Amino acid sequence: YGVLLDSHGHLDMEASAVHRAELRRRRCASPGPRPDGPAPLAPFTEYLMLGEIQGQVVTFCGRCRRVFGPAQENYKRYALVAEYPLSRGGPFQDNPHFVLREYCCPGCATLLEVEVNLKGSPLRWDVRLAPTLQ
Repeated sequence: YGVLLDSHGHLDMEASAVHRAELRRRRCASPGPRPDGPAPLAPFTEYLMLGEIQGQVVTFCGRCRRVFGPAQENYKRYALVAEYPLSRGGPFQDNPHFVLREYCCPGCATLLEVEVNLKGSPLRWDVRLAPTLQ
């Protein structure tokens, strides 16, 4: 989460803010436009929302309002995806057959999801929605 501690083990708010900004910068070298975004309908995950654009339900980032696509599709297809060795999750996590995948918003680089997957496996579609407007 980008939290840094001082030499006494206490939270260093300033250093954490700088570190988080650097993490976002590295995740997303060139943030996309921040449109006004769709009309919010409901939260989808901690950072993703469902909204409406021209009668269609879409998934969008609740922070920067970047639209990912139709809510019936896997939002991960529209996210920035980075793969790392499983050891990134901790010193005792080591298996060459698995990877750690991070999914980030392409607009603001907010970390949306972290998963453990088999190396070379397709994107996981863990939540399927079929929303309709009434």
